[in-house]
Parts: sequence; structure tokens; C-alpha cells
Amino acid sequence: MALKDQQFQATIEDQSLRIQQLQWNRRSHSSKEMIEKLIFTQQKHFEMQVIDLYQDGIGLLYYLKRGRPQKLYSIADDGYEAVAYSPAEIVSVSRIDDGIYIQTEENKIYRVDYQPPHAIRTKYFRRQIREAEGERRERGSMVSQIKDGKKYIYRICDDPEKGIEIDATDEQLEGLMMKGVHRGKIIFERTENEMQDAQSIERLTENIIVIGSAFPGNDFGFLDDSSPLIFNMLRPTLEVFNTETMEAWTLGTDLPNARYRVVGVHGGKITVQAGSIVFTADLPERFQMIEVLNFKECQMHAEFQMNVVNLYQDGKGTPYYLKRGRPQKLYALADDGTEAAAYAPDEIDFAFRIDEGIYMQTEGRKIYRVDFQPPSGIVTNYLRQIGEVEDESAERGSMVSQIKDGKKYVYRICDDPEKGVLIDATEEQLEGLMMKGVHRGKIIFERMEKQDAQSIEKLTDNIIVIGSAFPGYDFGFLDDSSPLIFSMLRPTLEVFNTETMEAWAVVTDLPNAYYRVVGVHGGKITVQAGGIVFAADSPERFL
Repeated sequence: MALKDQQFQATIEDQSLRIQQLQWNRRSHSSKEMIEKLIFTQQKHFEMQVIDLYQDGIGLLYYLKRGRPQKLYSIADDGYEAVAYSPAEIVSVSRIDDGIYIQTEENKIYRVDYQPPHAIRTKYFRRQIREAEGERRERGSMVSQIKDGKKYIYRICDDPEKGIEIDATDEQLEGLMMKGVHRGKIIFERTENEMQDAQSIERLTENIIVIGSAFPGNDFGFLDDSSPLIFNMLRPTLEVFNTETMEAWTLGTDLPNARYRVVGVHGGKITVQAGSIVFTADLPERFQMIEVLNFKECQMHAEFQMNVVNLYQDGKGTPYYLKRGRPQKLYALADDGTEAAAYAPDEIDFAFRIDEGIYMQTEGRKIYRVDFQPPSGIVTNYLRQIGEVEDESAERGSMVSQIKDGKKYVYRICDDPEKGVLIDATEEQLEGLMMKGVHRGKIIFERMEKQDAQSIEKLTDNIIVIGSAFPGYDFGFLDDSSPLIFSMLRPTLEVFNTETMEAWAVVTDLPNAYYRVVGVHGGKITVQAGGIVFAADSPERFL
């Protein structure tokens, strides 16, 4: 039942907190004392019908309400409540990594995503769980499958062909309960009725990790593959387990005595619920899931905020921007706040940053480079016209293609057409991909299907394929001076390394809105949301 307000008037017992040296025990760590105290602040008091809350990868809250048919809701920053469409009765909801998934009574799995300003998109994710094919629904978000007499475990969002084998005997698993899958390992918990003397974590086999909790049988509040940490809470004590170092901690809180559940960890904060009441607390740095970029708003004059469309930053850090209205003009902003307009003989269609320069394309597909040279203003230099080369065609964004000897070559509007990059892939290989740019002599394609996790891979000698959580949007920033590509749509920054083939999702403290990366210069990342501009210090590895 939802908690009543008077429950929170209960006296909070003083807790004696002592720091204890963690003892290493061959395969495990355990913690017997609370090592520090979290200070929580009440954030929301939902209506009494709210049951379980979930927090997605950008910090939005989703929740179920009492009643039939059961529905999943989300709440926008402005307080508007949106409801997710479900073709059948919802029987369970799970947060897995950064996504929210629902399972219906037909055993079908759907992923839901909040679409600003006031909608939730429901996307069919996978077929029914089929017992006839050896599949079986397990506890929480897990599914099992029997193959060749062996049992494999995976999450409802995972590929069944990549299940993890339970590589332990029945004797080894006696007194244990399967609780989840985390970073390619199956998590079991000790089920003793008596409270554990101390939280513990140990590796049982190559594929199995065993946790000892003070609250056995309670579902783990939060585990996400982006971090080795698992968070658990039932009473006003937070348990944290590290599946890499095999360490376990107990953290005291200032919360009153009640039953709690971890809703999520986002932006350096942990969110918990007790019935319909939600609390948050700042986490100690070592327990933060991933780094958080802290952005500050750049002060721009009101006229700029009202009329600017897209903003660009050149290699010197100078901002250029297009304004609303016709004819469309390109401007640059000097350090003293004065504004200069670029001369264009025709209507401007597009502007681009390519490497360190700013380029514009006008009617007739004429290409110019612009350079701000204070105090004189912006110097405009004509480069070329797309189509003046035989069999040349304009492509998406700043790209151009040319057919030579039956083969297609791609290059940027500022490049020599004789040095185009060959598309060395078949139509079959390129199915479901969209060409997005040219970077360091490689053609960058993107998967058109939304990905659950960022990815990057080399498809051929000349082609790199990126998987984004926000497909279809232009990359905010790619520059041949760096192997990194930066992209942003929602308040999560995506970074892709075209040399090491690594991909990262970096959480920010920005409010929920649509964003675009303007540039990376002087150790700072600049983004815009409409006419509002923000900047953050870049993590060192992204400089």
C-alpha cells in the first residue's frame, strides 16, 4: 500500500557510523559497518494510485498505477502526464540498461521511449517467449532456454543466441536464488531467512556471481551494464555491490524507517521511492554510475535567443549562426558582442563546419568559405559549384558523390573531387544504413534502427558504421584533427572513436530537451537547444 504522510513523521534513530577496513576474503569482500550517511531530499509526492517507479537513461520517471487495465505513464518536466500505448494488458515493467521495457499478457516485449513534448512511443521489440522452443520466463526481466541439456539465461531485450550458461551444479546452487544478468554474468543471491551478518559478493563460477544481502528475496533496485555497481535497498540502508572488484558496502541514510526501493541512478544522484513518495540524494563520487558533464548556460542577448537557428563554431572558437527570416543570412559574433553578416550573392540554403572552416551553400549549389576577420568583418571566398564536375550529385549534409567507371565515390564539398572515397560495399551490406559524413578518409554510415547502446565498427576498408540511440540526426561535430565524433539529441552526449572503435554515452545535467553539438574548442564542448547555448569542460580523454 502507498505510505501515508504521517509515517514520515516517525523519529529517525541516530546511527553510529564507523569506517571499517574492508577485509579481502580470497574471492569476496564483505562490509559489516555503515561507512557513511546519505542525505535525502523529498522530490515528489505522487497520487496514491502510483505503484512502482522506473527511471530511464536520461532521468525521466515512468510509473504504473493501480487498477485495470494497468497502464504505464511518464511525467514531463512541465508536469504533463503521458500514457504509453499497450496492445494488451501489461504484466511487468523492467528497466534494462538505459531503456524501459514492458511485457504484456501475450508474453510480447515492447520498448517505450518518451517523445517530447507529451508522448510515449511504444515499439514492438521481440516475439513471444515460447515455451515450446525451450524458452521460459524467469524472475524479473530474465528468460531461460534449454539447449543440448544446458540452461542459458538472458534478459528479455537480449539475443537468445547469446544466452549465458549456468555453469554450476545443483549442489552449488542450493540456497541461492537467481536475481539478474549483469555485464555478462548471472547474479544469484543467498536466500537464508536470517539477516546476513554482512553484505558480501563473490564469484562462484566463471559465469556466476553470488551476493549476500541483509534483505534477501527483495528485487535488486538498480543494475546497469554501464557500471559495475549494483544498488539495493529495502529499509533505510543502501547496499552497493561492485561486480568487478568484488567489494560490498553499506551506506546509512537519514530516511525514516519504512520500505524503500531504488528507482534509478542518474546525474550523480540516486532516486528511491517509499510508496508514492520519491526521495533523491547525491551519491559519493566513487558510487556514481558514470561521469556527468556539468553544463553552464552561456549568456547571449535576447535577440539572439529569439532568432538564431543553427549555430556553428570554427577552429578559432568563433560562433557563426543562421537567423530566422528571408533572405537567410549567416552571421558571426565577435568577442565584444558585435555582430557581422557574411556577404552572399544568392539565398543561403545551408551552412556547415568542415574541419576548422565554415562553409555555406547558396541557391544553385554554389559553395563559399567564410572567415571572420575583425574588425573588417566576414570575408567570403567562392570555392566551386556542385554539378560542374561530370556525374556529380549533392548528398546529405556537406557530402557530394560522383560516379566514375560505374563506381560511386564520396567527398565533402570542400574536397578535391579527384580524391573521393570509394563506397566499397554491396547494396546488401548497406541495407538499413544511412550515409552521414566523411571523416579522416572514411565514409561514416549510421544504422537507421535505434540502438539500445552506442556502437561503432569497421564494415569495409573505407566504411565505418555507427549505432546511435538517436538515429537520423546529423552528427554535431566531426573534425579530421581528431578521431572523435560527437553527437547529441537528448541530454546524453554520444562520442565515437573512429580509430579505437570505442563508443561512449556521457550523462549530462542538462534539462530534457532537443540538443545539437555546436563545437569542441579550447577544452570545452558547446551545445545548443534552440537559442540557448551551454558549454561544459570536456573530459580529458575527449580533448
